[in-house]
Amino acid sequence: MPNETNINELLDLLSISGDTLRYNSEIEENITQNGGTILYSYNNIIVASEISDESYSDLMKNNNIDFLQDLPLKKYGNIDINLIGQFNGTLVVDDNISGSTSESPVGVSPTIINDFYTLSALTNEKFNYNILASGSLPITYEFIDPSNYLGDISLDDVNVINGVSSDVGIFGITFNAYNKFGVDTKKLILTIVEDVKIVNETYNVHNKLGTYFSYIIDTIGPAPKTYSVIPNLPSGVVLDGNVISGTFTTSGTYTMSIGASGMTSSDSKELIINVGVAPVITSDGEVVVEEYSLLEYGITSTLTSDVTYNVIGILPLGLSFDGNDTVSGVPLEKGSFDVTLKAYNYFGESLKKLTIVIYGIG
Repeated sequence: MPNETNINELLDLLSISGDTLRYNSEIEENITQNGGTILYSYNNIIVASEISDESYSDLMKNNNIDFLQDLPLKKYGNIDINLIGQFNGTLVVDDNISGSTSESPVGVSPTIINDFYTLSALTNEKFNYNILASGSLPITYEFIDPSNYLGDISLDDVNVINGVSSDVGIFGITFNAYNKFGVDTKKLILTIVEDVKIVNETYNVHNKLGTYFSYIIDTIGPAPKTYSVIPNLPSGVVLDGNVISGTFTTSGTYTMSIGASGMTSSDSKELIINVGVAPVITSDGEVVVEEYSLLEYGITSTLTSDVTYNVIGILPLGLSFDGNDTVSGVPLEKGSFDVTLKAYNYFGESLKKLTIVIYGIG
């Protein structure tokens, strides 16, 4: 076992100044808790043997270790000294009593060789990032969870970072590749964005023929976005950005697919535009009937379908409106009575006065 003089000579042999080192009891505790034996501890130098693979790996991947690359296995006296590293200013060496060669094991520290260090993913969609590294095997990989990240993230298949996030944002993921010869560290910039989605409240709209039409395609998701309509819009109507607008010149039902596309996703919906005219009442504005005689009066208009009729006002006693298109019944009072007829659809309405004249018997 080296004494104080030998330790100073060891420092000279390793070309490390003792003044630059300082004692750290944390390393001793780490080694002993993992089955190692402290053979010598002097100021800021720890000579230990039987350092377990687990403890050795913990030391190697610790961010506080300043690794000294390509260090040979120094032979001092009858003891082979393997310099592990400089940990928080403490020199840590492994005293290999079993007797190894006086040359360092042949090996190369890892170098991370990924082609890119940025990754984009959608919310609630699984992403993965394969860490690639050269160097002597075995190589171990690890990463540090990004702060403020919401979702699952783990290291699967040895070197693949997998995750799913429900949170939108940009996150930095620090990851390491290490072996017993050294460590390499890189940072992955992960960008989580929202799906591009069309979120209009209605996709079946109506427009009165000859009047200006406008429909805004509402979306969520990151910009920039482009918009489309398939098939082409009729003459007089155009798509400008996310707005369909113009004046239809022909009645009809126009069915189209509206689309929105972003950098990472797209969405489409079916839009139906109904173009038509309002009804005009064509039935007579006066009806004459004898008291106590059956009356049936049908309301008609310029349209034969998709029209709703109503009667506004008080009908003579004995008459009623069936809620569809007919006023009927047996009038029980004489006189002249005025009500208002109404016909309407999605495109407008029309009104007409109806006079009901009831005369007495004889």
